[in-house]
Amino acid sequence: QVTRHVVDVFFAKRIDICQIIVHAEVQIMARIIMDPGCGWDCNMKPQPTIEDLHSSIKSATQRNVRVLHLAGDGRKECSFSWNATDSATAHRDFDFEAFSIKIESVAGQNGPLECVVLNACSTEKMGR
Repeated sequence: QVTRHVVDVFFAKRIDICQIIVHAEVQIMARIIMDPGCGWDCNMKPQPTIEDLHSSIKSATQRNVRVLHLAGDGRKECSFSWNATDSATAHRDFDFEAFSIKIESVAGQNGPLECVVLNACSTEKMGR
């Protein structure tokens, strides 16, 4: 049996930021990754909470998550804005230092994670 690789994609943006259109990016990514010949399973979260991200990281080893793709609003240096709740009526920033420690727990020799894509403004320092 062949184990499929998984990419978890999060499109995090504040509800009051209209110039970022995450749905167009979701559509493009879906066309690429959902192609039967691609060989990847993809879990897309177009309106995620920080708890969705934590859950993804916690279950990364069991689900064979190889890539985390974070896209959206990164206006504050070293941060992404996430929905505070599923209702998406408020946003919440997250602590990247704590996030990087969680990433380390499932990356390299510790687990399957090979790549984290940071796709937002002000994320260069995060990536380093």
